[in-house]
Amino acid sequence: MQEHSEVVPVLRTWLLGLLSPAEGEALEQRLRGRGTDSDEVIARRLRDSLADLSHWNEFDYIVVNDDFERATQDLESIVTGQGEHLRRDRPELRELLARLLS
Repeated sequence: MQEHSEVVPVLRTWLLGLLSPAEGEALEQRLRGRGTDSDEVIARRLRDSLADLSHWNEFDYIVVNDDFERATQDLESIVTGQGEHLRRDRPELRELLARLLS
C-alpha cells in the first residue's frame, strides 16, 4: 500500500485511486509467501497498510486488488472514463472497509 503515495501525486491531476488488498490475511499470505521479509518487517507492512486504508475517503475511486487481472481492468475503466461503478461511495465497499479497518 505504501506505493500508492508515490503514484497519487502523478494521478491527482486527472483521477484519484487506491489499491487495497481484499483482506489483511491475503496481504500477509503474499508477504510471507515471498519469503524475503522478517516477521518484524511483515508486521510493520501490515500496520502501514491499515494506516493507508484509513485514508480511503480521500479518493474518488477504490480498486480492490484481490484479483490482479480484474484490478487491471478496473484501473483501465477508471482511466477511460468508464469507472463510475468503482467510486468510493459504492455500498459493497462499506462492509469490506469496516472489516479491514476493525
